[in-house]
Amino acid sequence: MGRLQKWGWTVVLIPNGEGRVHELRVSPGRMAAAVGCGLFIVLLGAGWGGATVARREIALRQASMAERDARIRELETDRAELAARLAARPSIMPSSGYLSSLFGSREHPVLGVRRNHRGVDIAAPTGRPILAPAEGTVRFAGNKEGGYGYTVEIDHGYGYLTRFAHASRLLVNPVNGSSGGS
Repeated sequence: MGRLQKWGWTVVLIPNGEGRVHELRVSPGRMAAAVGCGLFIVLLGAGWGGATVARREIALRQASMAERDARIRELETDRAELAARLAARPSIMPSSGYLSSLFGSREHPVLGVRRNHRGVDIAAPTGRPILAPAEGTVRFAGNKEGGYGYTVEIDHGYGYLTRFAHASRLLVNPVNGSSGGS
């Protein structure tokens, strides 16, 4: 945008993005507005309190930008929280094999009575690796009473806990961290 002072008029040149220029002629001491190439331009003369209006407009825009920046920071925090929750959510099969038992009511394999089953059983050959289904912290690794045998428990945070029982051997201990797939 260019300005020229000529014979008491201000000539404002506004490029339109196509190599052409629009002209707007404004009398000194008056306010005029023009729309060109997506820009809204307000020309303020001293006779109309232009400096005061311009300062007020600048202050309003700065406040609007500050609000926008605060909202962007809030959205970035929300995105980081969501990413952490998604990383903690068990999302891969810990081992290959077939699902031998699902959540819900089932006949207990040892006792032979109907009981609620709070997990999913994956039948796999002895020695097949068991992978962490999400990032987390190993809270227990050892021989657990109650028929579990060698067991690993991983706390993934956000209320997610996975337990892997009946393992043939353990390769982790409770001080080790765990990342998904390890």
